[in-house]
Amino acid sequence: MKDKNENIIMFPKWQNDLEKEAKQALEDKAFTRAYKALQQLYNNGNNSYEVMTGLLICMMELDLQLEAEALCESLIETKDSHTAGYIHIYATLLFQSSQYPEVIEFIEDSLSVNNLDADTLKQLEEIYQLSRELQNQKDQEILKEYEGKLHTALLSQNSKEQWSIIMSMNELSWKKDIPILREMLEMPSIHPVIKSAILDYYITIEFNEKLTVTKFDRAITFTPSSHNKLITEEFYKDILDYLEDMETNEPSSFQLIDSILHMYAYVFVPFLPSEEEYPYVAEAIRRYIRSSFDLKVEETQIDKVTEIITEQIEYAQTVYRLIVEN
Repeated sequence: MKDKNENIIMFPKWQNDLEKEAKQALEDKAFTRAYKALQQLYNNGNNSYEVMTGLLICMMELDLQLEAEALCESLIETKDSHTAGYIHIYATLLFQSSQYPEVIEFIEDSLSVNNLDADTLKQLEEIYQLSRELQNQKDQEILKEYEGKLHTALLSQNSKEQWSIIMSMNELSWKKDIPILREMLEMPSIHPVIKSAILDYYITIEFNEKLTVTKFDRAITFTPSSHNKLITEEFYKDILDYLEDMETNEPSSFQLIDSILHMYAYVFVPFLPSEEEYPYVAEAIRRYIRSSFDLKVEETQIDKVTEIITEQIEYAQTVYRLIVEN
């Protein structure tokens, strides 16, 4: 809100008339009329607590949610004797528009930096608890919806739909353990890329229980909270170190290495090569790229490990693109 008439002198009678008009309009629930009178008072320098709270009430009733939030935020920032009241109003604003996660975060932040009176604390506690309850109900509804979609995608063996659902879940404001995801990690029929996406989800929520992951006829116990990332930066860096010469001698080919290595790692995680096998991975990538570009490949006998990893890289290219890129 701008002080459009800041140079106009508000005479006492005019101010008194506007205050009476605004008060009567509020009592009559004539919020448009009250809003206009209060705006005139505010624009002419009257920013009393009564005027500001009246404006906020009118904004809420007139569905001016964003304007009300912006005004309330600016009033809270002033940190005057009415800050507690504005904090309560702002929490109420967010609550009435069903912004429960925002309510919870705002109240937690407010309690940590403001010395609030007992009445305000009690009011905020009530809003906080109710917001948590309602958000939990909302989360359960969303959870059931996603579980239903996943069950349908599983029955139809639609891997692309499974991928899409899990990606959508990653965009939610909350992250929870979803039993069906844990079950999918152990199902032989689930696509390896889908299992990697599920592991990434559990790492994001810092899930601290052990998960059993089966891939390629192998099984492993995996604790998500012990991992910062699905695939470590060190894994990429250490393998790329063996391919530095390609960056200088074959720059066009080198540009493909990141994507090839990512696809390979994403498909096979958590069953990635050991550090002792990194040189074989690098050599397999080198051979794969050169054969893809019909470039000359050294006529040396390929060892068994490099041959296996080359086949894995070719496989990863196909199955990754089938789910993620098509």
